[in-house]
Amino acid sequence: MDAHNDRLQQLYASMEEYYAPKFAEAKKVSYCSAHGCKGERKTRCCFFAYYCSEKCQKSHWSTHFKLCNHTEFYATTLNPLEKTDDPEIQAVNDDDASEGREITDPDDSVDAQENPDEK
Repeated sequence: MDAHNDRLQQLYASMEEYYAPKFAEAKKVSYCSAHGCKGERKTRCCFFAYYCSEKCQKSHWSTHFKLCNHTEFYATTLNPLEKTDDPEIQAVNDDDASEGREITDPDDSVDAQENPDEK
């Protein structure tokens, strides 16, 4: 369990490091993220979007959803097999990778509800 907690702490630290410059830039903007609204920001949707009201947040969602960097973060930081320059994090990643079998062909994947003898 300690290895799991250590991994979570490493991921959290990576997330803070990854988002720090973007968050600092977003904090410079003091008004609502919804297009055309200059209301004072009161609520935060994520690290990049702030809104003055729920109405503005909902109206801006379709645009924000397309631009939000959550996918980029998850694809780079939370991928346990992603290579990194940090030797300590890479050691944990390598340990995680050695615990399972790499799937190189999608046909090799296993459906937990499928009987392997019937394939």
